Amino acid sequence: MQQWTRVFMPIVGREQDAWEEDWVLALDEMPYLRLIRKERSFVLDKLIGLRVQMNYIGGNMQMVRNDMERVWSEGLSKDMESYHTFNTTEDGFEFLFAALPKKSEYITGTIQVLEKRTR
Repeated sequence: MQQWTRVFMPIVGREQDAWEEDWVLALDEMPYLRLIRKERSFVLDKLIGLRVQMNYIGGNMQMVRNDMERVWSEGLSKDMESYHTFNTTEDGFEFLFAALPKKSEYITGTIQVLEKRTR
């Protein structure tokens, strides 16, 4: 990832908006999640930041990981050079992603998934 931020320019403006909206629409299709916050950043490895929470106490976090990985790999980043990883946190996990949708521009982001702990 650091190599991309040194060589290429980040996607900005309307294209960044479109990437964020694509993620929001994909997350809306997952009935067990709800969007809590959208954040924008000029930090090169986190251009898009989304925070979602499980709708159910004791939800299956592995299922969420699998669905997010599928949406990313088979949909949003299909046919692009891309990568993603998961970081486990105290409250759930983070899904970190990056892609090169154009020859000279990249997109990065983090989606924080929080477990539901109380009603």
